[in-house]
Amino acid sequence: MGASTYTLKKLITLSIEGLLAFSVAPLYFIATLGLGLTVLGAVALLIALVSLGGSPLQAQSILISCLALFAGVQIGCTGIVAIYMSKILDEARARPTYIVGNKVGRGFAGHSQAGLSQALTAAETEKVRRELELSARASQY
Repeated sequence: MGASTYTLKKLITLSIEGLLAFSVAPLYFIATLGLGLTVLGAVALLIALVSLGGSPLQAQSILISCLALFAGVQIGCTGIVAIYMSKILDEARARPTYIVGNKVGRGFAGHSQAGLSQALTAAETEKVRRELELSARASQY
């Protein structure tokens, strides 16, 4: 058996590409992180205002909690914009469901390729076959 030509760097790059290219989960994570930091900053600000009445640390605590609050708002807004842009990208791609289903192996709407051919007329079947060929060629590059 031959040795793999994939180095650790190539494997890490491949895994990051797989996570980021086909999933919006990291975008939701960013938005959630921003929301969490906003809540944490707001709670810290309330604690700093209420419990540190005349303490010399009050000004520093208020400053740090305000920074956390506004950083959370910025990160959360960035996550929301990123999610919105991913939805726009999905619409711009306009990938038909039968191409994605065919790659997975289930064909159009859960039917096999034979079931698809039976359900469509000969002209429609030929059109779908050509589109599948074109998408297969495009995915090779």
